[in-house]
Amino acid sequence: MNLFLKIMPLGMVFLIYSYCAIGQTVKVDSIPENILLQKVEGHPLSPYAFNQFLVNNYSFAILGTQTPVSGVKVETVKPSITLSGNVHVSKSKKYILNLELVAGAKEGLMEVFSKNKTSGVFKASFGLNMLSPWRNSGFYLREDTKKRTDDLFLKDRQLALSDSLSRINKYIKIGIIHQVLSDKVFFMSPTVDNFKALYLKYKKVPVDNDLITRETKLILEVLALYGVTDPKLEDALSHFVSRWKNAEQNAFVSVGPKLTDSISRSQSVNFEKNYQLGLRSISLAKDSLALAELNMNKSRYHSILINWFNISPSISNTSFQLYHENPVSLSPANSFVPALRLAYSIYRKYPNTSNRFWLGILSVTPKRTNSLEEMEKFSYKTTQSLAAPEGSTISSEETGTAYKGEYLAGFGTDFSFEGYVSPWTKPFIPGFYAKVGFIYGKPWVNRHQFPAEFGLLYNLKSSVKESVNLLSIIPYVAWSNLKNSVTYVKKEAVPLHDKFSFGVKVGVPINIGK
Repeated sequence: MNLFLKIMPLGMVFLIYSYCAIGQTVKVDSIPENILLQKVEGHPLSPYAFNQFLVNNYSFAILGTQTPVSGVKVETVKPSITLSGNVHVSKSKKYILNLELVAGAKEGLMEVFSKNKTSGVFKASFGLNMLSPWRNSGFYLREDTKKRTDDLFLKDRQLALSDSLSRINKYIKIGIIHQVLSDKVFFMSPTVDNFKALYLKYKKVPVDNDLITRETKLILEVLALYGVTDPKLEDALSHFVSRWKNAEQNAFVSVGPKLTDSISRSQSVNFEKNYQLGLRSISLAKDSLALAELNMNKSRYHSILINWFNISPSISNTSFQLYHENPVSLSPANSFVPALRLAYSIYRKYPNTSNRFWLGILSVTPKRTNSLEEMEKFSYKTTQSLAAPEGSTISSEETGTAYKGEYLAGFGTDFSFEGYVSPWTKPFIPGFYAKVGFIYGKPWVNRHQFPAEFGLLYNLKSSVKESVNLLSIIPYVAWSNLKNSVTYVKKEAVPLHDKFSFGVKVGVPINIGK
């Protein structure tokens, strides 16, 4: 349970809730069965559909450190503009690549390069988000399953869907039967037990002693396509293999009589055709079944828990003027800061109440840092006389900000915890935001610092159900360092109110696809 919840009276609520909810965790992918034929004691979703359910929610989860949005967001906070978002999502949706670009803002526009030099403020980062294989789970409340089943069968739309799912399921089973029949292990020993073991393996389901008994009729129908009409399954399986072996033996007989009880050329071609068709059916149909399962059963889940990891290398730069006392002069300089952010995020969402969620992000960022932030900063103006007609003066002036002091660079690291909590069902009631951290920098005068931010979270939802946030607004207050600190030059104590600031973070997401 994350730090933010510890300071909220929600822990007791969750403890009480856990006694009346059933949990489902990720299992090995299996091809889903007809959802209306699932056992009453089973989970609402098959393992494959449940995995898809978690991954879909993960792909819409909070992937930034500024505002809880997905897609691309643009955030303008003078004197810089931030552009960040997801640039690639893997086919399985378990891996999401995102980027962040921060550059100086000039007249409302992002300025990365100016006069062949990098902007005064520039940062680029590239992140890889990976869905964790552990501790992802869903929780659903107990309910009257008999009443639910009766209600399902009373609805015409769901009855039609059930019929469609039954046909899709049949195609899947036919495809798996062809996979088993072509397996070398079965070909070497064509027994019912071998067929059953391979069938369970290809279907990726737990041991089911009655499975083959239920599927005997369909297996015999498939075997009949290839000239096998034995009424008993054991005899039919053995006969099927012997017909193939006879066909192989006939292929080596150039003269003389051939074995008549063998697979014909047309039957061999049809088997290969049906085998390939079965593979395509399995690939396509399991997603169709999973989608149907999700549409009918996902509302039963009270909440889901998702966690993922993030690895984000970055490089940032600040261009500045460095003041020298002897001789008095200004020289341009850059402070490049390479960093590597490692983060773990845990996210709890309540699917039936889109506004309710909580998110915790724990991160560590080792980096190369410098003393620029602590150096004395002042405004300067330089004047340069230009050639001019007699009796007149033309000069060129340049103004800017310079830094005074010893510029040092060295190792540093950031530890932070970031929390978002929205416990309410009404979207107009704000949630809460907090970010606390510990940062260390070897070249700093104040080597150990404790920054903190606290704010309110407003999420404006899209009118499209299950879509991303339309807008996220976080008004916040911040302290750059809650620990006692001193000034860079005179080593005087800095009062806490001088380290206070407030602002508003605004995220504008642009959905660029799943």
